[in-house]
Amino acid sequence: MPLSQYTYTIATDFPNNLVNSDRLTLEIIATAIVPVLDHIDTENGFCDIFFQSALSVGEQTTLDGVVAVHSGAQFSGQVLYGHTGAPTFADDFSEENTTGQIWVDQPGGRAFVNISPTPIGSAIWLSMGGGSPGPTGPIGPPGPTGPQGPTGPQGPTGTNGPQGSPGPTGPQGPTGPQGPTGLNTSAHEQLRQLIHFIDDGPGFGFASGAYREVSGVPFPTAITWYESSNKTAKIVEKLISLPLIAPTGITWNMYGVGGTPIVQTIGDRIVYTGIFEISRIRSI
Repeated sequence: MPLSQYTYTIATDFPNNLVNSDRLTLEIIATAIVPVLDHIDTENGFCDIFFQSALSVGEQTTLDGVVAVHSGAQFSGQVLYGHTGAPTFADDFSEENTTGQIWVDQPGGRAFVNISPTPIGSAIWLSMGGGSPGPTGPIGPPGPTGPQGPTGPQGPTGTNGPQGSPGPTGPQGPTGPQGPTGLNTSAHEQLRQLIHFIDDGPGFGFASGAYREVSGVPFPTAITWYESSNKTAKIVEKLISLPLIAPTGITWNMYGVGGTPIVQTIGDRIVYTGIFEISRIRSI
């Protein structure tokens, strides 16, 4: 199976522009990266890190973080590669043990450091961790309930419910003001309007004793009704324009109570053919 290679530029990706392969090996093994580190090459200004299988996106981000803080300082011990499993008594004799020596279990990704070599060749090795993760432990009891979060936004307004039944009838409002009083028969007879007088003077509703006077003989030019024969208060008058024997204009004037003022005026202009009236125009 081909190895998965990840290449970094020593001059730009490492903070001190230095790489120490032994130290970088231990720094990678100490992470949670699962694929086994195979080896590290540093040539021509590049650092190539090889794994036995491809890294996930998260694992590659972890590797980038290791590279970004790698000091490149020299490592005091010796890293032993190409071993399988933890060091044994036979390995202790063959490797010329020294303090700080690192034993890398290459397939498993585990690391052991020599902390107590002995004169006869055996040594005490301390596991530095690494390797594939062990089985998941049992789930612990749930923690205490956290504080309540903030109230969420108000939801949408619901649809309107059915219309309720009508309520009881309210009390009757106050009575409005009285409207104007209409005319009764007696009041109507007393109105000073020319429609009541244009034919033949006052009638019912007016006091007895009204007096009529005609001016112009034999062809009248004015006919006037007074409230009495002393002629101090006019009721209505008819003025006739009579240049010849046929009138060319007639004006009616209606007076208020007591003879003043004129409250209504109607005028007719009369047109003849010969002595015969053919049309009349009335001004009101």
